Amino acid sequence: MQTLIYPITDAVGGQRSRDEFAKGFLLSRADMDWFEHHYLPADVDRADPRVSVLRSADLSDLPPAYVTTAGFDPLRDEGEAYAARMEEAGVQVTLRRHPGLIHGFANMTAVSDTANAAMLELSAAVRAGLG
Repeated sequence: MQTLIYPITDAVGGQRSRDEFAKGFLLSRADMDWFEHHYLPADVDRADPRVSVLRSADLSDLPPAYVTTAGFDPLRDEGEAYAARMEEAGVQVTLRRHPGLIHGFANMTAVSDTANAAMLELSAAVRAGLG
């Protein structure tokens, strides 16, 4: 089973949410650029499916997936696009957008009842998926 929490699936970028939430929602465009610069060598092809799984030609052999996204997250659209691509390929997918949350909510369970509920929901999905 895949459990994907606001995943980055396309290092090429171009999704609307990357622009829409580039500032003011914890994870900024500058942060993402910093992480990608330190994670990816300068000469890597960002469109390579090993880097940008959303650009894979065939997703049909993947295990079932639970994908959770945050409503105010630069990575929202690519996570949801990946869930849609997997579903189109015949993979069993549950996609859950938490509209009032931001990137990083998995680490905010002690200070946000909504984040806590989201992680409890994810835990129940994992328990069911592995059961």
